[in-house]
Amino acid sequence: MRITQSDLQLASQHASSSETLQSLQVGQKLSLDEPGAGLFADFFNEQLSALSSGLDKAKQQEQAGKDVDKSKEQRFQSLWEMLFGDGRTPAQSPPSPCTNDKLSSQPTDAAAPATSKGYQLQILAIEHTKTTESCNFNASGKVCLSDGSTRQFDVGYQNAQSSETTRVAGAQWLNIKDPLVIDTGAATNKLSPQTVAFDLDSDGKKENMRLPDAGSGLLFLDRNHNGSADNGSELFGPESGNGFSELAKLDDDHNGWIDEGDTAYKDLKLWQSGEQSNGRIQTLAEAGVGAMATQSTTTEFTLKEEGNVLGQIRASSVWLGEHSGAGTVRQIDLVTRPQA
Repeated sequence: MRITQSDLQLASQHASSSETLQSLQVGQKLSLDEPGAGLFADFFNEQLSALSSGLDKAKQQEQAGKDVDKSKEQRFQSLWEMLFGDGRTPAQSPPSPCTNDKLSSQPTDAAAPATSKGYQLQILAIEHTKTTESCNFNASGKVCLSDGSTRQFDVGYQNAQSSETTRVAGAQWLNIKDPLVIDTGAATNKLSPQTVAFDLDSDGKKENMRLPDAGSGLLFLDRNHNGSADNGSELFGPESGNGFSELAKLDDDHNGWIDEGDTAYKDLKLWQSGEQSNGRIQTLAEAGVGAMATQSTTTEFTLKEEGNVLGQIRASSVWLGEHSGAGTVRQIDLVTRPQA
């Protein structure tokens, strides 16, 4: 296939919403015969009750477009300092209860040990999030081929998901890189369960990553003609962050498509999940792909599995079959994890 002229329209629509509820769960054990434990319990319960009341009123004020009461913020800071007095205290926190006059005025036994058994605390910071997300993509148009024939096409996909997750404290940093993925079947919002060890960031170290779902594959340029993707430098996107921009550099005749009129076309291949440990390799001709558009549109969508982020769809485009049909091309940021 060789395209001489084309008219391409790309369209996408994205929507997402997220609702988060944050809370503190505190368990306490007190020995009231311990000096100061009773006063501590009174102060703790007073602050916790005020915090709970403040959160309820803050929600009502937020809905009415009002500012949160400063005194409630101060109570929260006081409680936070009492629980985590190790440098994580918000600025300008009120005095800790440990310096309260009522506590400091209590008599102490000089022979008592420095540690106190007056109380034990178990604190859990809990975040419950409910999210919904959808993304629609459509590519339509008409191309004129070098043999004088014309082709019309109209292809697209729809992704939608909703999830609820509960997280207890902690934070996670994700390493993501964005290769281009060709969908030879219907585009899905899932990845293959197959994990491979691959040097996606080309730093000489392999990481674990998931391949695209069955019916999709990673596009790569077999620069050394060894029939496999050696590292991320042969894929489109991991080095620059923009796979479609890298693909456009291979468009020798500047027709907006990568086809047989471009030198690199014969060296472009598809890496798909398969029965073998490293998946299956096909040329574009073997996969039935005659041309790929270098133009793309933004199609943001998060790929999740049981609340865990596996990747992020960034942009989408279209490919045309050698004789008929059409499909989608997507830029997907894949999450990589260090090998054990």
